Amino acid sequence: MRWIALVFVSLLLIACKPPTFEEGWDNVLAKNDAKAIEIWTPLAEKGDVRAQVELGILYQNGSIKDPAKSFKYFKMAADQGQMYGNFAVGNAYKNGLGVEKNIGYAETRYLKAANDGFVLPMMALVSLYNEGMTVSGSQRINLIRRWAVAAFERGEKVSAFSIADTYRIDEAEHTAWYNAVREMLIKEGKPSSPNDYISKGNPDQALKVMLLEQEISRIYNHI
Repeated sequence: MRWIALVFVSLLLIACKPPTFEEGWDNVLAKNDAKAIEIWTPLAEKGDVRAQVELGILYQNGSIKDPAKSFKYFKMAADQGQMYGNFAVGNAYKNGLGVEKNIGYAETRYLKAANDGFVLPMMALVSLYNEGMTVSGSQRINLIRRWAVAAFERGEKVSAFSIADTYRIDEAEHTAWYNAVREMLIKEGKPSSPNDYISKGNPDQALKVMLLEQEISRIYNHI
């Protein structure tokens, strides 16, 4: 009788075992968003950062959209220092998704994630500064350049165009950054044409452009 009782208790414990994060993910893959939400919500409320982020994404892009809940869970993750959470909260503040629009708060959250080395918020900051939403003049140019270069150093080659645009079109730096990314795209097998390149100008300018292009390539290849 005791053996039967132990078996019964063991089976009861197994039946009462709380669902895991992985089970929630299995339900997402099975297109059962409601069940995934049911599983992840108690985990998120207890501080599971993975569940918080995934709930934020699910309420943002899944079949059960709820911008306010998406923001809630992204912010819970962000407040624990999670990079994607900070990026997503920045997006929410920038676009007024589930929260009142606030560009200053968006910039703050982007900066938190970008300073942790995350490329997406770096590019978001470049976009923010390109739109002139928080700063102007030379400060705006310096910030665009700073974060576009940081993204470039981490493999975001298209940010080179943003760097190029911080220089006048007659400056060697503009030509070098613009042409350098074209060369990189060609090496990846992406089509290009002579019209995609900017002339290097007179011999002195051409030499400066060539040296800058070499330095740009060195920066990128040291990823």
